[in-house]
Order: sequence, then structure tokens, then C-alpha cells
Amino acid sequence: MNRKEMFSNFVVGSTTDYGKFKIVASNRSLKRSNVANLMKSFKITGGMCKSHPIIVDRSLNVIDGQHRLEACKKMGIPVHYIISEDRIETIPVFNAYQEKWGLKDYARYFSQNGNKNYEKILQVKDSVGIGINAILESLGKPTGKAQNSSFKEGRFVFYGSVEDSVTIIKKMLKLCYLVKKHHSVSSKIARAVKFLSRIKDFDLDEFIAKVEKYPSKIYSCGTREEYIEMFINIHNWHHKKEDGISAMDIIVAKKEEEKEN
Repeated sequence: MNRKEMFSNFVVGSTTDYGKFKIVASNRSLKRSNVANLMKSFKITGGMCKSHPIIVDRSLNVIDGQHRLEACKKMGIPVHYIISEDRIETIPVFNAYQEKWGLKDYARYFSQNGNKNYEKILQVKDSVGIGINAILESLGKPTGKAQNSSFKEGRFVFYGSVEDSVTIIKKMLKLCYLVKKHHSVSSKIARAVKFLSRIKDFDLDEFIAKVEKYPSKIYSCGTREEYIEMFINIHNWHHKKEDGISAMDIIVAKKEEEKEN
């Protein structure tokens, strides 16, 4: 026999009396970076979201949400909580099977809430079949910690058209396959191409054709800089000296990169 329970209010309580909650010694250790990130998100959202309360048992032992509790405590804002019938022994099981959101999950969330920027990047993802981080790398977008935070907070902006982005990514996939024989995007190759794209004489279509024509010029690389060096050698092969990428071109490109960063 199935029993359905109806809750008139999902949030059971809200308080600034943080001392009433008990942190279980067997739970995960607090990470200051997690607390700091939560504090940033609470500043953006105007406080802790009621839809994401901490979970406690009847003795107010924290089953889930100790980082949220600590963030609220540091900020002096109310912590929302629900009382669960789960036992404290369920903590390791809960943590073991809890899955963090990836960029795709954030994109779907903001897309479903009407954000066209995220709707477009999901359209690109459906067309090319690779992860969002690889998409951003292919398009020459920053993918560091700060940029990922911006993406997760709903501040991502999609420039250009879906069609043009798909075209660029397909070129990057082809180049990566020619160089590494993998049907995926190498971040080091993508970043090398982004660097070289600052040079006016560098044409991606022409370069890919040259890589395809001279496979013997390809060798194993471990860093972005090594890929840049190899790509310049391939680009300059059978080029007139005045039409090739020069040392001065590299210096100018590096200065432009430094300004962007």
C-alpha cells in the first residue's frame, strides 16, 4: 500500500539561533572555500534560498547543509531548515550518492527560466555533442574558476549565432582529430588556436588544410606553448617569409593576451 504525504510548507523553520543545530563529528570537514562561495551566492540571491534548506533530524543534528549553516552564521542571516525522519547514520550514504551540478545542469536551469543565452548554448551542445566546457574552449571563451562561477550564477552571455558557433566548433573538432586522433576537443589545442587567432595572417581554414596535407609535421606536445610552436612551423611551411608568422607577431600577440588577462 502506497502512502502519500502532503506538506503545506516545505520549510519547517527559519532561525538565526545557529547554536541550536549540532554538527556531527562524523560528517565531512568544513571547507572554507565552499563556505566562501556560498556566501557569495547568498549575497547575489539576497539570502539563503528557501527551496534549498538544510536538513536536520529531530534532535537538530545536521544531516545535510553544514556549509550553508556556516555561511548563514558568518553573514548573520536566517538559516532555513526542515526536520527529517532520517537517522544520523544516513549521512555517509547521502553524501556518497549526492551528485553535484555540472555546467549542463546550470544551463538547463537558466534556460528553463527563460534565459536565452543558456538556451543558445544548449542548442550548440545538441548540435555538436560535446560538453559545455569544451564548447567554451572551442569558441575561445575563458573557462577558469571565475568564469565558471559567472556561468553558474546566470551571468553568462552568448555572443554570435548558434550556427556560426557550431561551424567553429566543428572546425576545432576536425583539427583536434587530425592532431591527436581523438573525437574530442583538447583544451591545449583550443588555447593555442585562440592565441594564434590574434595574428592577422592566421586563417583557421587554411591552417587545418595544411595540417591535413602535412601530417608528418605533427608531433606529440604537452603544453599550449609547444602546440603554438608546432602550429607556427606548420603554418609557415612553404610560405614566403613575408607571409609567415614572425617573432614580432608572437610578441604582439603575447602583449594583447596580457591586456585581456
